Amino acid sequence: MSEGAITRRAFLKKTGAALAGASVFSSVPHFWVKAQSRPLQVAVYGGIFKEVLDDVLFAPFRRDTGIAVESRPAPTGPEMYAQIRTAVQQGQAPVDVAILASSWAIRGARERMWFPLPEHTLPNIQHVPDTLRRYSDDGLVSVAALAWYINLVYNEMFIREAPTGWADLWNPAYSGQLGLLAHANNSFLLDITAHTFFGGPEVLQTQDGVMEVMSKLAEVRPHVRMWYLNEATFQAALVSGEVPMGQLYNDVTQVLVDEGAPVVSVFPKEGPVMDRGEWVILKTSPLLAAAEEFVNYACRPDVQERITTNLYTIPTVREDLINVSDDIRRRVIGPGAERSIVPQYHIYMDWEEWINERWQELIVTSAVD
Repeated sequence: MSEGAITRRAFLKKTGAALAGASVFSSVPHFWVKAQSRPLQVAVYGGIFKEVLDDVLFAPFRRDTGIAVESRPAPTGPEMYAQIRTAVQQGQAPVDVAILASSWAIRGARERMWFPLPEHTLPNIQHVPDTLRRYSDDGLVSVAALAWYINLVYNEMFIREAPTGWADLWNPAYSGQLGLLAHANNSFLLDITAHTFFGGPEVLQTQDGVMEVMSKLAEVRPHVRMWYLNEATFQAALVSGEVPMGQLYNDVTQVLVDEGAPVVSVFPKEGPVMDRGEWVILKTSPLLAAAEEFVNYACRPDVQERITTNLYTIPTVREDLINVSDDIRRRVIGPGAERSIVPQYHIYMDWEEWINERWQELIVTSAVD
């Protein structure tokens, strides 16, 4: 999720009322504080995102467990991973736990940067569906911290016939009206095309299949008015009607709706794209027990409810365990993780250079900030 998505959440209420549903399991165990040479350090996305999590995750965790914890704002993408990788290789731990994008969680698992999570002693992990847990030869190495949808969006003042699915990107009726994310590995348009026209992700498991999918996707090019890098640029164009339709994060769009913008977020019939951030524990952390307790706590259904209600992200525990308002369920949770398109993250890592070269040749020749 980009920093732009986070700063759009300034309207969110970060008050004590958001914590009213939290339960206190025990009094403060003072031995935790005494045993720790420093607080547990947890790296999360910055800005309003961090401010909200400080109130709905970190403060309740500190209160409910007595474990000293500090959130740390961290960069996203390769910069964050490079810092962690260098530190772990040197036997250091600048943080103990971090939220990482799936591709970086995978890379770290391959390079054995993460401490395996002992599922048998962390009961709340059982609430997380198997599809949102990541395993390697070392065992369970990460669990989804939170998730977000990329949806089809439109300005209802300018689009008369509402789109219903990703196939509408190919519809000539919307020619010259689309705004799409510019990169293969953040738009996930290859995954969208595979699910829409090829029956699912199997076609993406070979380079020949990827080329077949990319050729189909190239048919969308005449319909695209804006390939965008910075979502704030597309948000402005969407609200003004300059670019009245495209793909955008559902949480961001719901904030625009709350602000009175005439925009609609559509859960495509083929399924929204579900991207996510994952909790990992650095294997060099000196506070492994506290780190495990934190991840276990973050997987509690009531904690996930608070995060979803305040950040408009998708809960990462089973849907039947979540108790939220009908409005939040309709606008935010939608079809749920099991009916979503899950990106094939590995192809964007294993064939990164090759995909990017073909992408520039066939799909995007220029993009705007």
